[in-house]
Amino acid sequence: MELFLWKSDSEIDQVPKEKIKHELADIFIYLAYVAEKFDIDFEEAIVEKIKLNGEKYPVEMSYGSNKKYSEL
Repeated sequence: MELFLWKSDSEIDQVPKEKIKHELADIFIYLAYVAEKFDIDFEEAIVEKIKLNGEKYPVEMSYGSNKKYSEL
């Protein structure tokens, strides 16, 4: 995510899409290596995390808010 670190929105808007695409691919490759090393089903982990986030941040309480779950 070095392409975005310490940059303003206007600077980020100037980053070529091709560079962003390659950065995302690098991140995904790294995540795939980590998931394989620790025998983690990537899809299962994502579904589980979405469920946990839904419990921590119920839509009716958190929609439009930037408060932490403990402040809702």
